[in-house]
Order: sequence, then structure tokens, then C-alpha cells
Amino acid sequence: MSSKAQNLSKLAASLPEGGVVPVALTTLTITDSSYVALPDLAVRPAGGYVKIIGANFAAGCVLYVNGAPATTTTFISSTEVRAELPALAVGIYSLMLFNAASAAAIWASGILYSAAPVWGTTAYSNTGNVISTQLLATGDSILTYSLASGTLPAGVTLSSTGLLSGTASGITSSTTVTFTVSVADAQNQANPQLLSLSLTFYVGKLWATGGNSLGQLGLGDIVNRSFMTQVGSAIDWKTTSSYNSSFSIKTDGTLWAWGGNSYGTLGDNTKVNKSSPIQIGLLTNWKYIVSGTGITSAIKTDGTLWAWGSTRGNSSPVQIGTLTTWKTTSCGQAHVLATKTDGTLWGYGDNTYGQLGIGSTVNTGSPTQVGVLTTWLSIAAGYYHSIGIKTDGSLSTWGRNQYNQLGDNSINDQSLPVQIISSGCKIAAGGRYNTFVVKTDGTVWGWGHNGYGQIGDSTTTRRTTPYQIGALTTWNILSSSWISTAVIKTDGTLWTWGMNSLGRLGLGTASGYINSPNQVGSLTTWQSVAMGGTNLLAISS
Repeated sequence: MSSKAQNLSKLAASLPEGGVVPVALTTLTITDSSYVALPDLAVRPAGGYVKIIGANFAAGCVLYVNGAPATTTTFISSTEVRAELPALAVGIYSLMLFNAASAAAIWASGILYSAAPVWGTTAYSNTGNVISTQLLATGDSILTYSLASGTLPAGVTLSSTGLLSGTASGITSSTTVTFTVSVADAQNQANPQLLSLSLTFYVGKLWATGGNSLGQLGLGDIVNRSFMTQVGSAIDWKTTSSYNSSFSIKTDGTLWAWGGNSYGTLGDNTKVNKSSPIQIGLLTNWKYIVSGTGITSAIKTDGTLWAWGSTRGNSSPVQIGTLTTWKTTSCGQAHVLATKTDGTLWGYGDNTYGQLGIGSTVNTGSPTQVGVLTTWLSIAAGYYHSIGIKTDGSLSTWGRNQYNQLGDNSINDQSLPVQIISSGCKIAAGGRYNTFVVKTDGTVWGWGHNGYGQIGDSTTTRRTTPYQIGALTTWNILSSSWISTAVIKTDGTLWTWGMNSLGRLGLGTASGYINSPNQVGSLTTWQSVAMGGTNLLAISS
């Protein structure tokens, strides 16, 4: 006979023959360890505590759980008994209170043991400023979700069934919200499970201006624009790049392309121009994209490097090698630069003027390391020259130098990196025959060809070494291509200068050149900018 059966037999045998004194039950309440009532309808498998209120209880009474004594039974009075319940598996168990000392009665009931809710996943994401995500937890009964701490953006709600939904308002660019969600089951509200979440809400509107003969503005036509025009109605654009072909990655990691495609540079496995954004494949792990004259280079979130177009001879993305440690990349007329996470610099493609920086003018078909340094921080490619910034803030240039675009006060080409600025450099950009840099102090500098005012120093004088453009210290994000330049200030305003044919500067005119920075419109929420060959793309919130 089992021990539980033996206990039950003993209980039955000990009852008086003449009947039992009735034990009246008023309530059975699940409590905490101090016997303070909880709103729970079940205890956890680890055990718990109960308070029994009724009548005719006697000292020495014992509470039995499934035929075995409770961990402790405490007689408080003839109307109250307290007990600590043992650990048991999930299930329903009998409770019996036996007044042994007074040979009184058995009172019988039952209690539920229920497991705590378990989160099915702790990784959640959203797209742009819109979210519709069902939080996933499992439990033994109906679950209730609530916000335990933190604040959701205006327009976003959490339902009791765990649906996070809505459109976040008041998001000016990229806003990360951290909050904690509680999930409790109907049986045990006092022991909810908590999950801390961090979601980034993003608003990114894409705008374009300038030449559009190839559809590179993405506006569904081939009509030029001289002012910034929004590309569609999507607000989840994250990064953009352009030359004759235009690209953008959305917040969901998808890649989109439009514009010139004669070399297969859009990556859609055709050579047909597109005047509206089309998605390239179905992948959602694109991280970084740059467009050159006839080549496109990109990096995925897994650190792999991809390319397509004239230099590769393919019209859809092809992986370059098998490494998963690529960090940044840049394209020139027909050469590609890339850095790895270990700080090394690599290049491949056209090397006619030494623009790969490998000490020769021999073309290479696969990435070749530039020297042995492990301190390269960022890179930029001009038409036939290259620029690199190191972790110490120094800037080096190499490649073609016909118009002093290397900034070393000569017109001699260089096949190895030559340091031009010793410190303080933040971000660089290369045009056709120019180089620009924004320093950490917020100043902007330029040098090289200046026949169209593309340096922005209010002259058309060629600069053979770095030359500060004005005295402002609020320049922040920089892009240059061909013979025009665009910079975003720390106040979110956008400024352009250089050649203005086809309206590429976005100033409402479409001729001549502008030799000093001019503000584009009145927006103060510009986040990123990409100067193309004859066009300009930018993202605002």
C-alpha cells in the first residue's frame, strides 16, 4: 500500500464512531509567507501558503495535501488555520483538514498548482515608427500583459493580451524606448514574469533633387527637379547612397534601388533603368551600401561584403570572398575600398593612378590589404583617389592628384597613403577632383579643383592643401560627388554648394554654380545625405 493510501486509511480509522463535529469552511486564501492574502487562485510548483477561515477548528489539527501532511500546519484559533504547502508538480490536489486532537472531523477541498508564465521569445523589433507585435508567453491559464515600468511613445499601446501596436508620434529621428512588460496568469497574479524590452522607433523620409534622366530621383518619371521632393510616402528609410544609380536601406534591413542600370548596378539581375524604388531580393540583413560610377558595394549585418556592376561583371549581388569581418566600404569610379573590424584597410578594382594604395598601379580583382596598419577608422573614395581616417584622427590620401585633390601641395599621384592632416578628423568625402573633411571641432575643410566653386570658399581658386571653409563650428555630416558637395549641420539644416546644373543643389534653380554654402529649404531634421553624380538624396525625420 502506498504511503498516501496508508495516511488516508489512518485518517478514516481515527474518526469517532458516533459521527463528526462539523467543520465549517468560510474561505481558503492563498497568501504570502507572512500570510497576507494574495489575489491568486493557485500556488506555484515550489509550494506556497494558505489561510483557512471557518469554524470548529481544534488545536493539533493537520492539513493533508494529496494524503500527505503539509510542510507545517499552525492552529491560530477555532476559526483560523494556517499552513505551508509542499512543492508539487503542476496539477490539482486534494486538501483535508483533520482535527485529530479532538477526534473531530475531516474537511475536504482541493487546490491548483500552476506553473509561472514563460516567455517564448525575448527578441522583438519594429519597422520605422510603426509597430504591430504580439508578445509571446505561455502559461497554464489565461495570461494578462501590462506595462510594469517605463513609458511607451505616444500613439503606441500595449493591450492586456500582449499586442504592442500603433504609430509612434513625436519621433524626431531615431528614438530608443526601454520599458518592462509584466505577464501574469489568471491563477497567480502575485508572481508575474517581467521582460525588459528596448525598441527603436525611427522616422526617415527620403527626398531627392537634381538630374533625373535615368530615373535616379526615384519619383516615377525622368523629369529633373530643382528642389527637394519626397520620394513616395514611406517613412522607414534609414541610409541612402547615389551616383547614377540610387540606393536606400530601410529600417527592416531590406535593400531598394532605382536609377541608371546600364552596368547592372541596381542589382536586380537586369540592365533596365528604374524610375521608382524597387526591392532587391527578399533579404532583410543589408546594413551599408555605397554607389560608384558603375559599381555598387554593400555590407550585410553578418559582416559579409557584396558587390555588383561593371567592375564585377554581374547584375545581382555577389559575395566577395567568405569573410564576415567587413565593417565599412566606399566606391570610386571603378575601385572599391573596405575596412575590417580589426582596423585593416583593403582595396580592389581599378588602380591606374594608385588609388588602391598598395604601392603599385596594378589592378586587382580581389581585396588586397593596404599596408599593415590596424588603425583605419573610416574611408572615402573619390573618382580616382582615396581618403582614409585613422583612429588617432589623422587623414591620409592617395591616388590621382591632377588637381591637388590629395592636398599634399603637389600634383604627383601617390600609390601609398600620405598623411595630410595629423589629427582631429571626423568624416571625409571625395568628389571628382576634390577632398573634404569635417573635423571633430565642427569645422569643414576642402581642397583640390575649384573651377565651379565646389570647395565652397566663395572663390574659384584651386586649393593645394586643406583650406577651412568659413569659420563655423557646427558642420556634422558630409557628402561629395563629382563637383558638388552637401553638408548637414548639428542643428539639422542642410547646406550645398558647387555645380548647380540640373538643380542638383536643391536651391530652386538649375544653372551655374554656387561657391559658398547655401541652405536647402528650411527643414531642421535632416539625418543623412548622399550627393550623386547629378542629383542629391537626403533623409529627414
